[in-house]
Amino acid sequence: MRGAEKSRQMRKAGEGMKIAVCGESAKAQAVRRWLRDAPEGDHASVAVFSRGEQLLQAYRQQVYFDLIFLIRRRGDEQLPRLLREKDALARLVSLTDGAPVTGDARDACPLRAETVREVFARQRALFVRQGRELSLPVWDEEGEKNVLHFGLRDILYIESCQRQTCLRTIYERRYRCYSRLAALEERLAGHDFFRVHRGCLINLRYLRYVDASQVGLAVSEDGGLSLLPLSRRRRGGLRDALKL
Repeated sequence: MRGAEKSRQMRKAGEGMKIAVCGESAKAQAVRRWLRDAPEGDHASVAVFSRGEQLLQAYRQQVYFDLIFLIRRRGDEQLPRLLREKDALARLVSLTDGAPVTGDARDACPLRAETVREVFARQRALFVRQGRELSLPVWDEEGEKNVLHFGLRDILYIESCQRQTCLRTIYERRYRCYSRLAALEERLAGHDFFRVHRGCLINLRYLRYVDASQVGLAVSEDGGLSLLPLSRRRRGGLRDALKL
């Protein structure tokens, strides 16, 4: 699969957890099959990388993962450290088929289907319990209705538009739903979302710019800004939120 095509495949919202499997191709594809066949496997997207550098490159392209399985091999000793530097929230699990794990050996597990599925089940339950997923009945840009599971890091902002609520993802896709913005604000309380205007709820993770009347959101520091209104009565609350 070409790099651009792989990037498009990974940049999908609505599949809940995002999982990466990195290692020798045949073994990595086997892990992917085990995950797909697991209960709730359809609530996760799985991307496969044959080399650690490919996985690091995905992070440079603003793709992130909630759970990473590393099939360890010689030359990858520094990969766990580099990944933790890029994403402190991701859970890293080393899979070994009997060879000793060198370097950072935390969370080392045998390369077996039952072990992989057990780790996935635990992390999936934790993911949901911590409220890191928002499940909504939505209509996508093609007008198809479905219940999608959004990882909170997928959401750029949510706004009211023409008696509906529109959810915009970091992957530049827009979804319509009929949940009230106030109800979504309550569900997302405590997860770094802030209502900057009566009609707009933003993900503070992507806040890059603030002035007296608007805020700017971007996925990366050098990315284009999405400018949204900031009401005067909410400026103080935003300042307080940013101090936390």
